[in-house]
Amino acid sequence: MALFSLRDSVDALNDLLDRERSLILAGKFDVLGRLLKEKERLLTAVGEIGSANRLKPIKAKVERNQAMLLAASQGIRAVSDKLAKRVSNSETFQTYDRQGQRHGRTQSGNELERRA
Repeated sequence: MALFSLRDSVDALNDLLDRERSLILAGKFDVLGRLLKEKERLLTAVGEIGSANRLKPIKAKVERNQAMLLAASQGIRAVSDKLAKRVSNSETFQTYDRQGQRHGRTQSGNELERRA
């Protein structure tokens, strides 16, 4: 009976990891949280009764998904930093006069640039 339980758990975990990968690629990070409890349950079940050799493909998928999530979080952080920098740059505009004195001008994000 344990063999069938292991096979079922391994198959279910493989399917879940493939589904997780698809969600990451689709950018549906809000759905990933719903998979967490089932993923933890399956990892625990497979880890308790599975052999290290049989779990290599599972480990590879877990590491792949983890690397994808890390890359996605780094990308989101980079975009957030760029947006924050852009907002802060648009709020203050620095110029210099003929004497080399710096002058700052604050502008709102709603101002339009007008050219003649």
